[in-house]
Amino acid sequence: MSAPQIGTVTMFDQDRAIGVVTLDDGAEVEFHSTALSDRSRVVAIGTRVAVEVVPWHSGSQHCREVVKL
Repeated sequence: MSAPQIGTVTMFDQDRAIGVVTLDDGAEVEFHSTALSDRSRVVAIGTRVAVEVVPWHSGSQHCREVVKL
């Protein structure tokens, strides 16, 4: 398990259930709404979050867990 990283939700499409977190180091990482730890399936743009980033398809990364701060 990787250490949590801190960032901000910069995009969220409720219809597609996907979003993007921009980490404090500038990296952008996608997530699916099922990764939201509170199971709300919705998050506002601008919300600060802690995320667990893991390897994904084709060498990219995604958030396995997204915790609203």
